[in-house]
Amino acid sequence: MLYLFHYFLKKKHNQQRKNLGTNSMSIGLSSIIYMLSAVCLAKMASSDVCMKLGVRTCITVTFLTTALYCVLVPQCSSVYMIFVLQILPGMATGILFSYLTSEATKYVPQESKSTALGFFQVVYALGMTLFPMICGNIVSHFSMLYAYLFLAVICLIASSISFIYCKSH
Repeated sequence: MLYLFHYFLKKKHNQQRKNLGTNSMSIGLSSIIYMLSAVCLAKMASSDVCMKLGVRTCITVTFLTTALYCVLVPQCSSVYMIFVLQILPGMATGILFSYLTSEATKYVPQESKSTALGFFQVVYALGMTLFPMICGNIVSHFSMLYAYLFLAVICLIASSISFIYCKSH
């Protein structure tokens, strides 16, 4: 694992990002691609393919795909490649939010489902708040590369937990 971190560190990610020529137009386009992917691929969660694969496989593979995204983005040498890669977290948002919301309330009695959903949203909001703060600290003390690798590791952990949880239920 340390070898992997050392290898990525050599890539000088911060300078690479500046060299890609990103500007506000590129960032906006990247966000649009992400959001369109999330919206368009959310339907995929209820597709025949996902139904055949099952919840466990879909959640696990989607977290793995997100980890892959976190490893590939720092390696990009082209803004256009980042645009293409934006489809991966968009897909993850569309599929994971559908499945995780469903799983969060799956075994909750009907009269408590709204409370369970509220709790799920609180946990989700905490993640949306804390992870950018943690990543910001990682970037300021180390580099953007380490922040991406941190997120990749979190995705791998989430994938493992999801696989084990869904197997036991």
